[in-house]
Amino acid sequence: MILIGAAILPAGHGCSASPFGKDAATTTTITPEPGAATADGAVAPPAAPPGEEPGETPVDELSKKQVLERAVAQIVTSSRSADPFLRANAIEAAHPLPDRILPLVQLGLDDDHEAVRFAAVFTAGKLRLHPTVARLRAMNDERSPSVRAARLFALRRCGDRVNLTPLAAMLDRPDPTLRGNVALLLGQLGDESAIAMLKSIAKRPSAPRIRDVEMMIVKIQVAEAIVDLGELDQIETIRAALYSEYDEVRVIAVRMLGRLGDRQYRDALVPMLDRNPVEQRLAAAESLARLGDARGLDHILAVLGEEQTPVRAQAAIALAQFGDPEADRARRRLLLEDAHEQVRLAAAAAIVKRDRRRR
Repeated sequence: MILIGAAILPAGHGCSASPFGKDAATTTTITPEPGAATADGAVAPPAAPPGEEPGETPVDELSKKQVLERAVAQIVTSSRSADPFLRANAIEAAHPLPDRILPLVQLGLDDDHEAVRFAAVFTAGKLRLHPTVARLRAMNDERSPSVRAARLFALRRCGDRVNLTPLAAMLDRPDPTLRGNVALLLGQLGDESAIAMLKSIAKRPSAPRIRDVEMMIVKIQVAEAIVDLGELDQIETIRAALYSEYDEVRVIAVRMLGRLGDRQYRDALVPMLDRNPVEQRLAAAESLARLGDARGLDHILAVLGEEQTPVRAQAAIALAQFGDPEADRARRRLLLEDAHEQVRLAAAAAIVKRDRRRR
């Protein structure tokens, strides 16, 4: 969801997964405090909940409640990470946690990094967190255009009759990230009057400083927003992007079709389970599961030993769509045993999302 810069959760409206060893100088082993970085860039897992000794219970023997507590602890730990993209994605991961989300958003509104502020402001609007309205109103001097756009979205969602005209000007700026963010916000706003605004940007020629791949991504982000607003024929733009020459465009399009519930195009996703890059295979497995076809689970499990941290993180997120016991075990192990916080946070997000579905 987070579109400013790189995001560690490959979920969300066109965001891309970003990359998150050195030999030790001595043979001394130092166990870091929970949440502290180790020499190779990994981060120690969060402490076990009170009353439970770390490591005293095998992963497979932990109860669902214990695993959920560990997942929540990881999200809270990541919300205080030194990495701003982990902090931003911790806010997104906390969406299903009504007793945690408000304080995390309130902290995020005052964060130094625009990605975190964007996540916090967007969440305040998406979840209609009315206690944040006074702070949102006071953010008149916000420097980031994306955060300013999210502020208008959040205030409108919380009931303020703010003027949305500035969003049209932002769509016209030669900044693909800003355009994508504004398209996301307009699609989530639910106001059909935004369709004309979105269509106007879709018809404009590429700006000189925007690369072809960036324009293609903006094009399908705009199409997704229009579909969200009720014009379903725009899904054809996303379907066509499945065959783009650009890997990133194909991956985003595959995930969009799953999120939009495009059962008519489900069979077109099946061959993508066996096509590179690996991110496309994972996206196809996740989207097929969203559409009721779980055949991609083995493809996800097969990459859990990948050296690339972002690949394991994407796999963890995709596992949220599977209720199979094997998927449950995989989520647990990624949360409790992976050396990298990026992966543990993605697994935590999958676990809390899966728990919300069971309720």
